[in-house]
Amino acid sequence: MGVRNWSELISWTWADCTLVRPRTIAFDTPNYMLRRLSTRGAISGPRIALDHVFIFLSIVRSCLRVGLLPVFVFDGPPETLKRPSNPALVSRAEKLYSDFRESGDSYDDAISEALSDSRALRWYFSVAHLRDLCVWTGVPAVSSPTEAEMMAARLAADGMVGTVVSNDADALLFGSHHVTRALHLSESSVECATLAQLQSSTGLNMSQLRDLAVLCGCDFHPGLRGIGPRRGVIELRRHGDLEAVLKARGVAEDERVSYRKARDVYDEVDFLSTDGVDLSVRSPVASRLEDLLRSVTGTDRASHMVKELMVLWKGSGVEQTHLEEWM
Repeated sequence: MGVRNWSELISWTWADCTLVRPRTIAFDTPNYMLRRLSTRGAISGPRIALDHVFIFLSIVRSCLRVGLLPVFVFDGPPETLKRPSNPALVSRAEKLYSDFRESGDSYDDAISEALSDSRALRWYFSVAHLRDLCVWTGVPAVSSPTEAEMMAARLAADGMVGTVVSNDADALLFGSHHVTRALHLSESSVECATLAQLQSSTGLNMSQLRDLAVLCGCDFHPGLRGIGPRRGVIELRRHGDLEAVLKARGVAEDERVSYRKARDVYDEVDFLSTDGVDLSVRSPVASRLEDLLRSVTGTDRASHMVKELMVLWKGSGVEQTHLEEWM
């Protein structure tokens, strides 16, 4: 969902992707991929839903063509103030994916039928598959100890990636200096927003921006009735911080507890560490990738796609680890 009506304050602009520095970009995988998958329409037919494969490969190819290294960040346990995932559903999806990985049959009736019954099940299946796809294509994958968006923002704040690709601007609140919500890499452009612009336009510091998110309503709290982004900016400029605004608005002490808990979530990112996070590129597992694509696209197209990917890797300018072993 993100912060309610946040678009009133965010200035999204199209910019040349060559301005993204460093030339590594972090995808908030659940957020971005779910939106892309939702535009693909309903699942029908006997084949297992593998749209995520083509979206993933499209992202990788598009990034490499312009010299960008994509990094896919995956969710860990959700914040306690958000609805948790269904463990039984996750376990079932992982079992279905394990069966699919073993058989390689994209027309497996039992798996196809099970996935067609549940959008959530399809997503968890896709996540398991996407993790393997990162390995097989050689692109870095990061498992977050918390939400993917929070870890991606930490990578940006620590200078390890140049932008966070997500559907909304919440990563700015977690400390990312730059957020991208749309890629048009065929024209070398990205639609982006920056933390500096947001702070300049609102006159608020980082702590106050996080206060504003809670006042407006966010993933962790429904917000204060009657407060939108612009009103919230005025209130914070006048009173200074979340606690002072709540007091001025007559919110009782016992009611303020939930606001404080939501506000604390945004500060958790300050305690995340990127020590040990490895964003180096590995050698693609071409045979495994080609086997997967062959079952979906046919032998000739699968071979062509893998060869194209390898050429892009070699010509991308991205530093690679032992890529010549495959070539």
